[in-house]
Amino acid sequence: GTIVTGKLKFTNSGKDVLRIDRLEPSAEYITATIDNSVVSPGAFGKLSIRFNTSNRTGKITRTVAVYSNDPRTPREIITIFINIVPKEK
Repeated sequence: GTIVTGKLKFTNSGKDVLRIDRLEPSAEYITATIDNSVVSPGAFGKLSIRFNTSNRTGKITRTVAVYSNDPRTPREIITIFINIVPKEK
């Protein structure tokens, strides 16, 4: 029943400003947030993904789609692998 948080750091390696338009988790028990939706060339951004483990057990694979103005990859998929083990009583 805990919430697990993962954090990703990324770099805008392009020559133009990177705009993150939206984040789409594949399940309602996952939330994704970004510290700054506009990232200058050469700058870093941070993405946080929170996974609510309540009422879930076993191996689960879900995704978060990241939509941006990147001309080569306007949609990037982040895959989440988690193994939820029930607490021993």
